[in-house]
Amino acid sequence: MTDKQIAMIRELGANVRRVAGEGAAGAVMQGASELNARTDSVALAEWVEGAMERLDERLLKGQREEIMAACGRNCAKVNHRAIEAFRKRRAKYPTLDDFLEAESKAPMTGTKLWRDGSAIIQAYRPAEFSYPMRCYCSLVSGLPSGRSMSSTYCQCSRAFVQQMWQEALGQPVSVDLLQSAISGGTECHFCITLQV
Repeated sequence: MTDKQIAMIRELGANVRRVAGEGAAGAVMQGASELNARTDSVALAEWVEGAMERLDERLLKGQREEIMAACGRNCAKVNHRAIEAFRKRRAKYPTLDDFLEAESKAPMTGTKLWRDGSAIIQAYRPAEFSYPMRCYCSLVSGLPSGRSMSSTYCQCSRAFVQQMWQEALGQPVSVDLLQSAISGGTECHFCITLQV
């Protein structure tokens, strides 16, 4: 387990504490103190899987989404270079449709974009990445095949995708999670809707 992953676990705990209080944080973060530099990716993913189960059992949907979205916004800050690269790719094209056409012809490894009416669908295909995985997030990429976890966890990615598109387009967007590879889908699909 890396220092970055330890910081991500601490961020999760801080967000649970802020939204739902100390008691909820204690319950959800049960066992987190045992995670350390020697914790392997499978054990880490299994701990996160359990944390999401405890989060789902104890908190309302809105609270869970708020907690994980805060994690996603923090991840966007930490990984801002990826968002900046996406923004620069978008800036090369005069229109959004030109950008989407270019991206569909030469997508980044493990991704795909397409229009669905006025919405944009962004797909992540972690199994097709340069080294196949269950999820791009390092906290859960080690989840054994055949196991799945709550899509609550993917609200983190939803918020990351929202931040990425808002910065690339320079305007607010709403993002909905349609399916998730870590919770049983073959790919992760996010629906991006421009707010006018």
